[in-house]
Amino acid sequence: MDLTQSTAKKKSRNIRFLNRVFTPDEQDFILSSSAFPELRLWCCWAAKEAAYKAISKACPDIPAIPKLFPVSIDPEGHEDSGTESPDIQGLFFPRLSAGSVLTPAGRCWIRIEYRHTYLHCLAFTHAPDTLSVFRHVHYLSSSLQGGRAPDTEAGRLAARFYLAGLLSEHFEDLEIVRQQKGSSAAPPRVFCRGRLLDVDISLSHDGLFLAHACLLQPSVP
Repeated sequence: MDLTQSTAKKKSRNIRFLNRVFTPDEQDFILSSSAFPELRLWCCWAAKEAAYKAISKACPDIPAIPKLFPVSIDPEGHEDSGTESPDIQGLFFPRLSAGSVLTPAGRCWIRIEYRHTYLHCLAFTHAPDTLSVFRHVHYLSSSLQGGRAPDTEAGRLAARFYLAGLLSEHFEDLEIVRQQKGSSAAPPRVFCRGRLLDVDISLSHDGLFLAHACLLQPSVP
């Protein structure tokens, strides 16, 4: 989520949007912060999107209705001060929050990384404490912002470079494929020299930022 966009600002004042997307408990969580209501709002929004993305891999017919994905974010460590903006450390070093989303198909655990320019949320259908998860957020340079589908082109390129290092494989041997499944695209899959790898990967893009995250199964070195 690109927090620098004008559309990301003052959304907490849009009562119609709040009522359409968030449960009463979520609205209380968002509006109870005088200093960071927008950050809380977009954390909840990103958590809902991430949980839907994760759970729909196993349950593709699950409805994408935001209120069916209530979010609970652990308050500890979510904000460090009552000032109107994060402190100077928060400008350069990402902060982390955790919580869960109760989806129609079961619970998802969430991990949110945020700083003053963006936030990125991952959702897991199993407790993530013992999982090998890797993520990276990239700033999309001006030369790529006008390109076609940067989330599928620049995002796949960055993810392939990152995976090549993790898996000790050659970049040229890796391919990320996202096939069409009905009217929407299926989740991306990773191939190495034509062989499907047991790697769960997620690609995302918003505004000036793109991100990729991957879950390596224990059998993958």
